Amino acid sequence: MTLLGTAALAPKDTLSDLLLVETLMFAVFGLSFTFPESELARHKNVALGRRFASCSAGIVSVLAVGAIVSWCAIAFDSWPDDFGGWFPLVMLAIGIVAQPVFAWWVVRSLS
Repeated sequence: MTLLGTAALAPKDTLSDLLLVETLMFAVFGLSFTFPESELARHKNVALGRRFASCSAGIVSVLAVGAIVSWCAIAFDSWPDDFGGWFPLVMLAIGIVAQPVFAWWVVRSLS
């Protein structure tokens, strides 16, 4: 499999890239909370902030799915037997899943 004419990314590289992008999109999601307080929102449709939050939560969710797929490729390739090996993997998976869950929880509370 190739990516733009080069070798495909290794799961570890893909995971770190997706985690970075997911975190940046989560920051964009946070910006959606400032939109309803802006001057533009007072003159435009207030629901635009909710749509912006929904869109960014959707993107965070798609990125999280990609990160979990990469995580599975790394974790299930050779699951560590010791606590120091598997505990960080489990915490990483929780962190990947927590961002979109939190984002959709907030979007739902905005409705």
